[in-house]
Amino acid sequence: MNSTQNNLDNFFNLYKLEKSNYNIIITGNNGCGKYQLIEAILKKYYSNYSEENYSNLNNNPDVHYISLPIYDSQNKIIRTLTNEEKILYKFGLIEKIEDKRIGKEISIDQIRSLINFTHLTSYINHKFVIINDCDYLNKEASSALLKTLEETQSQTIFFLLTSSIEYIPLTIKSRCHLFNYQPEVKTPTINSLFEYFLFMYPQLNQISQNTNLLDDYKNIEEELYLIKHKELDPISLSDKWNKRGIIILDYLIVLFTLLAKGNLLPSTNPLKPIYLKISEKIKSTPKKSIYLIDYLIKRKKDLFYNVNKKLFFDDLLIVLSSKL
Repeated sequence: MNSTQNNLDNFFNLYKLEKSNYNIIITGNNGCGKYQLIEAILKKYYSNYSEENYSNLNNNPDVHYISLPIYDSQNKIIRTLTNEEKILYKFGLIEKIEDKRIGKEISIDQIRSLINFTHLTSYINHKFVIINDCDYLNKEASSALLKTLEETQSQTIFFLLTSSIEYIPLTIKSRCHLFNYQPEVKTPTINSLFEYFLFMYPQLNQISQNTNLLDDYKNIEEELYLIKHKELDPISLSDKWNKRGIIILDYLIVLFTLLAKGNLLPSTNPLKPIYLKISEKIKSTPKKSIYLIDYLIKRKKDLFYNVNKKLFFDDLLIVLSSKL
Protein backbone atom coordinates (compact mmCIF):
# COMPACT_ATOMS: atom_id res chain seq x y z
CA MET A 1 0.00 0.00 0.00
CA ASN A 2 1.54 3.37 -1.03
CA SER A 3 1.67 6.55 1.06
CA THR A 4 -1.22 8.21 -0.82
CA GLN A 5 -3.54 5.29 -0.04
CA ASN A 6 -2.44 5.20 3.61
CA ASN A 7 -3.10 8.92 4.00
CA LEU A 8 -6.40 8.62 2.14
CA ASP A 9 -7.59 5.92 4.53
CA ASN A 10 -6.49 7.98 7.54
CA PHE A 11 -8.21 11.06 6.16
CA PHE A 12 -11.61 9.42 5.70
CA ASN A 13 -11.36 7.83 9.13
CA LEU A 14 -11.23 11.37 10.51
CA TYR A 15 -13.55 13.35 8.23
CA LYS A 16 -17.03 12.67 6.87
CA LEU A 17 -17.09 15.17 4.02
CA GLU A 18 -20.65 14.41 2.93
CA LYS A 19 -22.04 15.41 6.32
CA SER A 20 -20.16 18.58 7.24
CA ASN A 21 -18.06 21.54 6.13
CA TYR A 22 -14.39 21.59 7.05
CA ASN A 23 -11.39 23.89 6.95
CA ILE A 24 -8.38 21.56 6.76
CA ILE A 25 -4.68 22.42 6.65
CA ILE A 26 -2.69 19.60 5.04
CA THR A 27 0.98 19.85 5.91
CA GLY A 28 4.05 17.95 4.76
CA ASN A 29 7.29 18.42 2.84
CA ASN A 30 7.15 20.18 -0.50
CA GLY A 31 6.67 17.52 -3.15
CA CYS A 32 5.73 14.74 -0.70
CA GLY A 33 2.34 14.07 -2.29
CA LYS A 34 -0.13 16.44 -0.59
CA TYR A 35 -1.73 17.52 -3.85
CA GLN A 36 -2.01 13.93 -5.03
CA LEU A 37 -3.85 13.23 -1.78
CA ILE A 38 -6.35 16.00 -2.60
CA GLU A 39 -6.90 14.45 -6.02
CA ALA A 40 -7.51 11.06 -4.38
CA ILE A 41 -9.90 12.59 -1.82
CA LEU A 42 -12.02 14.22 -4.52
CA LYS A 43 -12.01 11.09 -6.66
CA LYS A 44 -13.35 9.06 -3.75
CA TYR A 45 -15.82 11.79 -2.75
CA TYR A 46 -17.36 12.01 -6.22
CA SER A 47 -17.41 8.25 -6.68
CA ASN A 48 -20.09 8.20 -3.98
CA TYR A 49 -22.27 10.29 -6.33
CA SER A 50 -21.37 8.24 -9.43
CA GLU A 51 -19.73 11.37 -10.78
CA GLU A 52 -16.17 10.23 -11.39
CA ASN A 53 -15.69 12.89 -14.10
CA TYR A 54 -15.91 15.56 -11.42
CA SER A 55 -12.74 14.23 -9.79
CA ASN A 56 -10.73 16.09 -12.46
CA LEU A 57 -9.81 19.25 -10.59
CA ASN A 58 -9.20 21.29 -13.74
CA ASN A 59 -12.69 20.79 -15.18
CA ASN A 60 -14.74 20.69 -12.00
CA PRO A 61 -17.08 23.70 -11.56
CA ASP A 62 -17.29 22.95 -7.83
CA VAL A 63 -13.51 23.29 -7.32
CA HIS A 64 -11.67 26.60 -6.97
CA TYR A 65 -7.87 26.27 -7.09
CA ILE A 66 -5.47 29.01 -5.98
CA SER A 67 -1.70 29.13 -6.17
CA LEU A 68 0.90 31.78 -6.98
CA PRO A 69 -0.27 34.05 -9.83
CA ILE A 70 1.38 34.35 -13.24
CA TYR A 71 1.38 37.92 -14.61
CA ASP A 72 1.46 39.16 -18.20
CA SER A 73 3.36 42.23 -19.41
CA GLN A 74 0.42 44.43 -18.35
CA ASN A 75 0.72 43.11 -14.77
CA LYS A 76 -2.57 41.23 -15.06
CA ILE A 77 -3.04 37.74 -13.65
CA ILE A 78 -3.44 35.32 -16.55
CA ARG A 79 -3.55 32.12 -14.49
CA THR A 80 -2.01 30.46 -11.45
CA LEU A 81 0.78 27.92 -11.14
CA THR A 82 -0.17 24.29 -11.55
CA ASN A 83 0.98 21.96 -8.80
CA GLU A 84 3.89 20.74 -10.95
CA GLU A 85 4.96 24.32 -11.69
CA LYS A 86 4.58 25.27 -8.04
CA ILE A 87 6.92 22.47 -6.98
CA LEU A 88 9.55 23.55 -9.52
CA TYR A 89 9.20 27.17 -8.38
CA LYS A 90 9.34 26.39 -4.69
CA PHE A 91 12.43 24.23 -5.22
CA GLY A 92 13.95 27.22 -7.02
CA LEU A 93 14.25 25.35 -10.32
CA ILE A 94 12.23 27.89 -12.36
CA GLU A 95 11.69 31.65 -12.01
CA LYS A 96 9.38 32.35 -14.98
CA ILE A 97 6.77 30.56 -17.08
CA GLU A 98 7.23 31.25 -20.81
CA ASP A 99 8.84 34.61 -19.93
CA LYS A 100 5.86 35.49 -17.74
CA ARG A 101 6.54 36.72 -14.21
CA ILE A 102 5.56 34.51 -11.27
CA GLY A 103 4.19 36.47 -8.32
CA LYS A 104 5.75 35.93 -4.92
CA GLU A 105 2.45 36.16 -3.02
CA ILE A 106 -1.16 35.05 -3.24
CA SER A 107 -3.01 38.35 -3.57
CA ILE A 108 -6.16 39.84 -2.07
CA ASP A 109 -7.75 39.81 -5.55
CA GLN A 110 -7.38 36.03 -5.68
CA ILE A 111 -9.12 35.71 -2.31
CA ARG A 112 -11.92 38.00 -3.51
CA SER A 113 -12.43 35.65 -6.43
CA LEU A 114 -12.51 32.77 -3.95
CA ILE A 115 -15.15 34.56 -1.88
CA ASN A 116 -17.34 35.05 -4.96
CA PHE A 117 -16.98 31.35 -5.68
CA THR A 118 -18.26 30.40 -2.20
CA HIS A 119 -21.45 32.39 -2.89
CA LEU A 120 -22.31 30.23 -5.90
CA THR A 121 -24.61 27.23 -5.67
CA SER A 122 -22.77 23.93 -5.97
CA TYR A 123 -23.61 21.40 -8.67
CA ILE A 124 -23.09 18.39 -6.39
CA ASN A 125 -23.39 18.86 -2.62
CA HIS A 126 -20.11 20.58 -1.60
CA LYS A 127 -17.81 23.08 -3.24
CA PHE A 128 -14.06 22.75 -2.65
CA VAL A 129 -11.39 25.42 -2.29
CA ILE A 130 -7.73 24.41 -2.67
CA ILE A 131 -4.97 26.87 -1.71
CA ASN A 132 -1.55 25.61 -2.79
CA ASP A 133 0.53 26.77 -0.78
CA CYS A 134 -1.21 28.88 1.84
CA ASP A 135 2.10 30.14 3.29
CA TYR A 136 2.27 32.40 0.19
CA LEU A 137 -0.74 34.45 1.36
CA ASN A 138 0.14 38.11 1.92
CA LYS A 139 -1.26 39.96 4.95
CA GLU A 140 -4.32 41.33 3.17
CA ALA A 141 -5.11 37.95 1.65
CA SER A 142 -4.65 36.22 5.03
CA SER A 143 -7.07 38.63 6.72
CA ALA A 144 -9.68 38.18 4.00
CA LEU A 145 -9.30 34.40 4.09
CA LEU A 146 -9.64 34.37 7.87
CA LYS A 147 -12.94 36.23 7.64
CA THR A 148 -14.13 33.82 4.95
CA LEU A 149 -13.22 30.77 7.05
CA GLU A 150 -15.19 32.25 9.94
CA GLU A 151 -18.28 33.40 8.06
CA THR A 152 -18.85 31.14 5.05
CA GLN A 153 -22.33 29.65 5.31
CA SER A 154 -22.31 27.71 2.04
CA GLN A 155 -21.44 24.04 1.60
CA THR A 156 -17.71 24.62 1.14
CA ILE A 157 -14.70 22.57 2.19
CA PHE A 158 -11.35 24.37 2.34
CA PHE A 159 -8.05 22.57 1.78
CA LEU A 160 -5.03 24.67 2.72
CA LEU A 161 -1.78 23.00 1.66
CA THR A 162 1.54 23.98 3.19
CA SER A 163 5.08 22.73 3.65
CA SER A 164 5.81 25.45 6.24
CA ILE A 165 3.13 25.28 8.92
CA GLU A 166 5.16 27.64 11.11
CA TYR A 167 4.47 30.49 8.65
CA ILE A 168 0.69 30.14 8.82
CA PRO A 169 -0.88 32.79 11.12
CA LEU A 170 -2.18 31.39 14.39
CA THR A 171 -5.58 32.95 13.72
CA ILE A 172 -5.98 30.83 10.58
CA LYS A 173 -4.61 27.68 12.20
CA SER A 174 -7.05 28.05 15.08
CA ARG A 175 -9.97 27.83 12.65
CA CYS A 176 -8.73 24.76 10.83
CA HIS A 177 -8.22 21.06 11.39
CA LEU A 178 -4.63 19.95 10.88
CA PHE A 179 -3.86 16.84 8.82
CA ASN A 180 -0.19 15.90 8.68
CA TYR A 181 0.70 13.97 5.53
CA GLN A 182 2.62 10.86 6.55
CA PRO A 183 5.34 9.80 4.10
CA GLU A 184 6.11 6.19 3.31
CA VAL A 185 7.90 4.59 6.27
CA LYS A 186 9.62 1.69 4.53
CA THR A 187 13.00 2.74 3.15
CA PRO A 188 13.88 1.11 -0.18
CA THR A 189 17.35 -0.03 -1.19
CA ILE A 190 19.45 3.11 -1.57
CA ASN A 191 23.06 3.49 -2.60
CA SER A 192 23.69 7.20 -2.22
CA LEU A 193 22.54 10.28 -0.36
CA PHE A 194 21.05 11.56 -3.61
CA GLU A 195 18.84 8.46 -3.92
CA TYR A 196 17.74 8.85 -0.29
CA PHE A 197 16.96 12.52 -0.89
CA LEU A 198 14.76 11.67 -3.87
CA PHE A 199 13.00 9.02 -1.78
CA MET A 200 12.08 11.74 0.73
CA TYR A 201 10.59 13.92 -2.02
CA PRO A 202 8.56 11.70 -4.40
CA GLN A 203 7.60 14.57 -6.71
CA LEU A 204 11.25 15.63 -6.92
CA ASN A 205 12.06 12.07 -7.90
CA GLN A 206 9.68 12.41 -10.85
CA ILE A 207 11.37 15.68 -11.84
CA SER A 208 14.74 13.93 -11.72
CA GLN A 209 13.47 11.15 -13.98
CA ASN A 210 11.90 13.52 -16.53
CA THR A 211 14.52 16.31 -16.67
CA ASN A 212 18.24 16.91 -16.14
CA LEU A 213 17.65 19.69 -13.58
CA LEU A 214 19.12 17.65 -10.71
CA ASP A 215 21.88 15.76 -12.50
CA ASP A 216 24.80 17.57 -10.87
CA TYR A 217 23.44 17.23 -7.32
CA LYS A 218 25.54 14.08 -7.23
CA ASN A 219 28.63 16.33 -7.22
CA ILE A 220 27.81 18.18 -3.99
CA GLU A 221 29.72 15.87 -1.62
CA GLU A 222 32.83 16.13 -3.81
CA GLU A 223 32.52 19.92 -3.90
CA LEU A 224 32.26 20.07 -0.10
CA TYR A 225 35.34 17.86 0.15
CA LEU A 226 37.31 20.25 -2.09
CA ILE A 227 36.11 23.26 -0.09
CA LYS A 228 37.02 21.62 3.22
CA HIS A 229 40.53 20.81 2.02
CA LYS A 230 41.03 24.28 0.48
CA GLU A 231 41.40 22.80 -2.98
CA LEU A 232 38.61 24.93 -4.39
CA ASP A 233 37.63 28.57 -3.93
CA PRO A 234 34.09 28.34 -2.48
CA ILE A 235 32.98 31.52 -4.25
CA SER A 236 33.68 29.86 -7.60
CA LEU A 237 30.69 27.58 -6.92
CA SER A 238 28.22 30.39 -6.24
CA ASP A 239 26.66 30.59 -9.71
CA LYS A 240 26.45 26.82 -10.01
CA TRP A 241 24.74 26.44 -6.62
CA ASN A 242 22.35 29.28 -7.45
CA LYS A 243 21.21 27.42 -10.58
CA ARG A 244 20.53 24.30 -8.52
CA GLY A 245 17.66 26.07 -6.78
CA ILE A 246 16.46 26.52 -3.24
CA ILE A 247 16.16 22.77 -2.77
CA ILE A 248 19.95 22.60 -2.42
CA LEU A 249 19.45 23.90 1.14
CA ASP A 250 17.22 20.92 1.91
CA TYR A 251 19.82 18.60 0.41
CA LEU A 252 22.51 20.12 2.65
CA ILE A 253 20.22 19.82 5.70
CA VAL A 254 19.74 16.11 4.96
CA LEU A 255 23.48 15.68 4.48
CA PHE A 256 24.49 17.38 7.73
CA THR A 257 21.68 15.66 9.64
CA LEU A 258 23.16 12.35 8.55
CA LEU A 259 26.64 13.48 9.60
CA ALA A 260 25.27 14.60 13.00
CA LYS A 261 23.52 11.32 13.85
CA GLY A 262 25.12 8.76 11.55
CA ASN A 263 27.56 7.45 14.15
CA LEU A 264 24.58 6.36 16.27
CA LEU A 265 22.85 4.44 13.49
CA PRO A 266 22.86 0.65 13.82
CA SER A 267 24.82 -1.28 11.22
CA THR A 268 21.54 -2.66 9.84
CA ASN A 269 20.26 0.80 8.93
CA PRO A 270 20.47 1.30 5.13
CA LEU A 271 21.83 4.81 5.71
CA LYS A 272 24.85 3.54 7.67
CA PRO A 273 27.02 2.72 4.61
CA ILE A 274 26.13 6.08 3.08
CA TYR A 275 27.08 7.85 6.32
CA LEU A 276 30.43 6.03 6.47
CA LYS A 277 31.21 6.96 2.88
CA ILE A 278 30.32 10.64 3.35
CA SER A 279 31.99 11.00 6.75
CA GLU A 280 35.20 9.63 5.33
CA LYS A 281 35.16 12.39 2.76
CA ILE A 282 33.65 15.21 4.85
CA LYS A 283 34.75 14.81 8.44
CA SER A 284 32.43 16.97 10.51
CA THR A 285 31.75 16.74 14.23
CA PRO A 286 28.12 16.51 15.40
CA LYS A 287 28.53 19.97 16.94
CA LYS A 288 29.61 21.52 13.64
CA SER A 289 26.92 19.65 11.73
CA ILE A 290 24.18 20.83 14.11
CA TYR A 291 25.43 24.41 13.78
CA LEU A 292 25.21 24.17 10.00
CA ILE A 293 21.73 22.60 10.13
CA ASP A 294 20.51 25.48 12.29
CA TYR A 295 22.14 28.02 9.98
CA LEU A 296 20.60 26.46 6.86
CA ILE A 297 17.10 26.32 8.37
CA LYS A 298 17.28 30.00 9.35
CA ARG A 299 18.51 31.06 5.90
CA LYS A 300 16.10 28.90 3.91
CA LYS A 301 13.20 31.36 4.04
CA ASP A 302 15.51 34.28 3.17
CA LEU A 303 16.27 32.89 -0.26
CA PHE A 304 12.69 33.43 -1.46
CA TYR A 305 12.97 37.17 -0.84
CA ASN A 306 16.69 37.76 -1.39
CA VAL A 307 17.01 39.77 -4.61
CA ASN A 308 20.74 39.15 -4.91
CA LYS A 309 20.91 35.36 -4.94
CA LYS A 310 24.56 35.45 -5.97
CA LEU A 311 25.38 37.26 -2.71
CA PHE A 312 23.25 34.76 -0.77
CA PHE A 313 25.23 31.81 -2.09
CA ASP A 314 28.52 33.66 -1.66
CA ASP A 315 27.70 34.02 2.05
CA LEU A 316 26.50 30.42 2.32
CA LEU A 317 29.66 29.00 0.76
CA ILE A 318 31.89 31.17 2.94
CA VAL A 319 30.12 29.89 6.08
CA LEU A 320 30.45 26.29 4.88
CA SER A 321 34.14 26.83 4.16
CA SER A 322 34.76 28.19 7.66
CA LYS A 323 32.75 25.51 9.50
CA LEU A 324 33.62 22.31 7.67
